Amino acid sequence: MRKVLIYGSGGHAKVVINAVENENKYTIAGLIDDENPQGQSVLGYEIIGSGRTLPELFNKSIRSCIVAIGDNAVRKLKTEYILKIGFELITVTHPFSSIGKDVIIGKGAVVFGGVVIDPSVSIGRGVIVNDKALVGHDSIIEDFAHISAGALVGGKCFVGENSFIGMGAVIISNVKVGKNVFVGSGSVVTKDIQSNTKAMGIPARTIGSYM
Repeated sequence: MRKVLIYGSGGHAKVVINAVENENKYTIAGLIDDENPQGQSVLGYEIIGSGRTLPELFNKSIRSCIVAIGDNAVRKLKTEYILKIGFELITVTHPFSSIGKDVIIGKGAVVFGGVVIDPSVSIGRGVIVNDKALVGHDSIIEDFAHISAGALVGGKCFVGENSFIGMGAVIISNVKVGKNVFVGSGSVVTKDIQSNTKAMGIPARTIGSYM
């Protein structure tokens, strides 16, 4: 199996490791972390370098990587960096997820266990669709968005780039959530939300700017 590096060693990285192991398509060569020192291990995998050592690892014929960092902005930054070096982004889909027909999943995206993605959905690069989330038919989730655990996105919805949909939030069908939006956990979004804003509540209301 092809070797892959996982960029990150925190809590989100643990869940990505679990998904990679369960999918059984790649061998994890090690972890990359910019804060924790080399030699430490997470779930049996050693931190073997940092962002600064990635070009060296690439030259040692490890050519695939995925960024396992929950923060959308940081995940985007690190993804752009590894692509510049020349790494291929992998996509991870947990085998306990349900993916409908005519679904596009971008490079660097991770779909976790219990997720349901209905037919004709577009999932962008670096997107996280977390445990037991639902993305309804004909929806578009743009690059580096995060659909948190248990969130429900209705049919024909749009979630913009870098947006965060909190745990258990509900986006009703035909609603557009702009770019760089934060939707609080448990919120129910019943109408469009403009970009660069924070929304919370039932029904969700804009409470300020974001990003």
